[in-house]
Amino acid sequence: MAGVKIMISYSKRGYSIFKSIMKRLYWCPRCNIPLLQDKCSRCVKNKSVTLKVKITPPGDIRPALGRDYFKILDLLKEFLGEKWNNVIPIRNIILLNKIQHIDLADEIIIDGQVIGSRYYDIHSNKWKFRPSYPIVYQMIRKRIGYYAIVEMNFLKRRYEIHKNRIIEYNFPDIKGEYVAVSNHKRNFYGLGILERGKRVKIIKIWRKRPFSWLEKNPTWRDVVEGNLEYLKNIEDEAVRFIKETKEKYNLPVVVSFSGGKDSLATYLLVKKALGKVDLIFNDTGLELPETVNYVKIFAKDEGIRLIYADAGDNFWRSLNVMGPPARDYRWCCKIAKLSPISNSIKKNFPKGALNFVGQRKFESLSRALSPRIWRNKWMSNIIAASPINDWRFLDVWLYIIWKKARINPLYFRGFDRLGCWLCPASQLGELDEIKLEYKELWTKWEKYLKEFAKNKGFGEEWIKYGLWRWIHLPEKIKIYLSRFNIDSSRYDGIRRFGDINIKEDNNKIEVKIIDSLIPFSKERYETFMQTIDKNYKDFIRYDSEKDVFFINNNEQSSLFIKNLIRMMNCVGCGLCIVWCPTNAITIEDNMAVIDVNECISCKNCVKICPIAEYIFSNLS
Repeated sequence: MAGVKIMISYSKRGYSIFKSIMKRLYWCPRCNIPLLQDKCSRCVKNKSVTLKVKITPPGDIRPALGRDYFKILDLLKEFLGEKWNNVIPIRNIILLNKIQHIDLADEIIIDGQVIGSRYYDIHSNKWKFRPSYPIVYQMIRKRIGYYAIVEMNFLKRRYEIHKNRIIEYNFPDIKGEYVAVSNHKRNFYGLGILERGKRVKIIKIWRKRPFSWLEKNPTWRDVVEGNLEYLKNIEDEAVRFIKETKEKYNLPVVVSFSGGKDSLATYLLVKKALGKVDLIFNDTGLELPETVNYVKIFAKDEGIRLIYADAGDNFWRSLNVMGPPARDYRWCCKIAKLSPISNSIKKNFPKGALNFVGQRKFESLSRALSPRIWRNKWMSNIIAASPINDWRFLDVWLYIIWKKARINPLYFRGFDRLGCWLCPASQLGELDEIKLEYKELWTKWEKYLKEFAKNKGFGEEWIKYGLWRWIHLPEKIKIYLSRFNIDSSRYDGIRRFGDINIKEDNNKIEVKIIDSLIPFSKERYETFMQTIDKNYKDFIRYDSEKDVFFINNNEQSSLFIKNLIRMMNCVGCGLCIVWCPTNAITIEDNMAVIDVNECISCKNCVKICPIAEYIFSNLS
């Protein structure tokens, strides 16, 4: 499947936004190091010229570290063969730039050149390499790897070259593989795909241009030295921002600490600006053990208080009600993140707090549009602020290396994103790492997915292609599946939870419970009927024989249905406790229990309930 087009573009709006915030990447040819500004701190006296590196927006460059570094070398060796290091020099510094694709994909940058891209092929579950001009040029020049020299005056994209035009070649045994191509005059170079009958279809062309590898093989310490002036400037700006924000809001300070690089850099900056402050860590119940251990050790070594917002088994209990989470059905964030964090914040900072977070605008389109300071809509007394909002991935890494900070060991094991290990926002390439490294965790998740798929009558492709990550499949996924004759419609828009039936006739609404995955206890039922009597008695009639609620008020019907869903499927996440103004709610046996005598009918518990919100929004 090497021949399948791997690039899937952003929307025009998304691309223009990322392009507008993108920062340039430079390169010092004398030191052979990446630069975050257009001058090298090591070459001030020499006044050496710096080069611009052409990369794809948003340009959130990161270093290839640890296992990721060696995977790239293995990939190049697999593509070029045993003589691969005759084509490309071995360097300590390899950069990666994440690009759009059906799954994971990165531009690979060595010696200031994008030498190609790697992408995760979700059909074969393997990483593959697609070369750019530097590699194609060297493959032809040194006759290494798969190549073809053709008798043509020029090369043309989408042109199919027949065997009788090929002067010299070295082809793979199977079609669909990439082939380096040049015309016999060597003034045009191209990338082709081998097709049947030893024909080559051109998919990319370049005019010949000067090219050579650089000489030095620097270390990451050299890169820090070359960017030292830049690092000092962004540190000064961030520290100034932190001090000004603290003075403006005058609230207790806490740093959200996930165990990742961004929150680490944020803590270091806050520490420099204000001294040691509290950390808050959200254990979602889906964190990898190395992260949990790292956070605890870090806080202990720093001698600071660690506020531990523990979700316990909230996710796994909710899973039985809600079904697997999805990118367009992310109930998990409110159950496993928002609820424990909100309760911890309320307990530790009842009058509010200033929360510094490691959010960066290059991470997603929504974050690109987010302000640097904002009020948390779920916790109105919390002011959130990001000192590193304008920092790139590489800014963060060089800053951490400069400060010699303790780093989460998972970054050296091939993980560039930390957090919930089964997050539906993950790509299959990332989930494959979990499958290989944490077999026990993945077996538990896969067992659940298989049981769910069996109950829904889904085929094995629902798991193979990670279709559980969406309720409504994106168009690009549908197009990809069609290439393998997979009917995506059977997986599109499928409900994932116990159901209720709603009928509307002549402005009267009938609501009947079809399936509740959590059996009603007598106490739960009686409590719910009491709340109905108090809050909805003027427009609700209940027929106990038919188990049907009759509603004659359309304005209040959605709130009542949400309340019904909340009662049917409450998992005791505790988010409603945070928003109850009279403290009328307690959690007993993993269920929210309302003291009817203290309830003032504000209905906050219904409006904020994640179970009610997500099930109700997917009923239609």
